[in-house]
Amino acid sequence: MPIYTYSCPNAHRHERVRPMSACDEPSICPACNENARPVPSLIAQTSLRWGDNTGRFGVNGFYDRGLGATYHNTVERDQIMKQKGLVPLDEIGGDAELDRRIEKQKTDAKKADAYTATFTIAEAGGASPFKAHELATAASDNI
Repeated sequence: MPIYTYSCPNAHRHERVRPMSACDEPSICPACNENARPVPSLIAQTSLRWGDNTGRFGVNGFYDRGLGATYHNTVERDQIMKQKGLVPLDEIGGDAELDRRIEKQKTDAKKADAYTATFTIAEAGGASPFKAHELATAASDNI
């Protein structure tokens, strides 16, 4: 739940944790027991994009093991990725595309395993390599 700031007519301020649905309801000031109204909050400002202030206040950025580099904001990360020939995930369809590719790799691996097993069994059973290939191809197509 978010934290809301309230101010009473006597200029006392206090904070309360409340559900978003109750943010406009008055609160009782703990200092003077008057009704306090919510105070509008300021919007956070960042220099570039959200989370891009890592180079300030003694923070030395993020180390990304996949990139093998440290970066301080998303623009710098994107530049490093471009230099290394990498493409950001959102440019290839996001998580859904990644999930689709992973499922395809799993299916391809199952087909390869079925082909190898069927080929080995058929060849051990005395089938010619051509017949073993035909049987193995049919088995992998059924997956």
